[in-house]
Amino acid sequence: GGVGAGGGSEGKRKDEDAAVSSMRSIRALVERDERWDWSDDDDEADGGGGDGYSTPTRRSPRKSPQKSPGGVKSKSPGNGRRRRVGSASGGWRGVFSDDPACRRALVVGVGLMFFQQACGTEAAVYYVPTLLRDAGWSSETDQIKAACAVGATKTFFVLVSAFVIDGLGGRRRTLLTSVAFSFACSVALAASVASVASPAATLTVLCLYVAAFSAGVGPVTWVVNAELWPRAVRARGTALGVAVNRATSGAVAMSFLSLSDALGGAGGAFACFAGVCLCHFVFAYALVPELKGRSLEQIESGLREATAR
Repeated sequence: GGVGAGGGSEGKRKDEDAAVSSMRSIRALVERDERWDWSDDDDEADGGGGDGYSTPTRRSPRKSPQKSPGGVKSKSPGNGRRRRVGSASGGWRGVFSDDPACRRALVVGVGLMFFQQACGTEAAVYYVPTLLRDAGWSSETDQIKAACAVGATKTFFVLVSAFVIDGLGGRRRTLLTSVAFSFACSVALAASVASVASPAATLTVLCLYVAAFSAGVGPVTWVVNAELWPRAVRARGTALGVAVNRATSGAVAMSFLSLSDALGGAGGAFACFAGVCLCHFVFAYALVPELKGRSLEQIESGLREATAR
C-alpha cells in the first residue's frame, strides 16, 4: 500500500512539473511576440503595486525593425515598453491629470452634475405644499394631493425620457431643449408665485417645470457624465460627479427657505434659479459634445482631439 501511495505521489509531481514546463514554454513564445506586453505598468499606475503576476496586454501592431544605413537594426518609434501616448492613468491622480480627455471630462461631466441640481427642480418638488400655500391654497389635503400630482408627473416623464433621450437629434440637443424649457418654466413659476396667481396656475407651471427637467436634464446628465470619462478613470470620475450632484442637491434643498426669505419670497428664489438655468444653457451649448452613435473609445479620442485644438 505504501509503495502504491509513493508511486502515485511521484506521478503527481511529474504531472505538475510537466504542466509548469508547458506554461513556461508558452510564456516564452508569447514574450517573443511583440504584440503582447508583460510589463506591470498598469498596476503601478493604478497605485496597487501589482499582485505578483504579470498580465499580458495587447500591443498595437508594430512595424518590423528597420536597418540603419550602417547595417545596424534600429527600433521603430513604437518599439519598447511604454504606455500608449495620450492614455489616461488610473487612480484619483488620473482623474485630475493633465490628460486632455480627463480635463475635458472633469469640466463637462462635473459641471453638468452640478447644474442639474443647482437649477432648483428638486427644491420645487420638495416644497410643493409651501409654494401652493404661498399661492393661496390653504387646504393641507389639497396641498398633499398636488404634491402627489407633481411626483407622478416627474415619474411619468422619467419613463418617457427612456424613449426620447436621442429622439430630438441627439443627447446634446435633448439637453439644450430641456434646459431652455426649464428656464422658461422657472421664469413663469417665479411670476406666478410672486403675483399670487391662482393655485391651479401655479400647480400647472410646477408640473411643466418637473416635466421639462425629467424628460431631458435629469437622465441626459447621468448618461453623459458616465460616457465622457476615459476607461481608466471612469469609475472614479463618475463617482466624483455623483458626489458633487448629491452635495449640490442637499445644499439647494436646505437653503431654499432661507433663500426665499432673503429674496422676498419663493418667487425671488425661482428667479435666481432661472438665472442658473441660463448659465446651464450657455455651459452646455459651449462645452457638451454630441455623443449619440459613438463608441466609448471614439468619445475619448474625440475629447482629446477637441482639447488639443
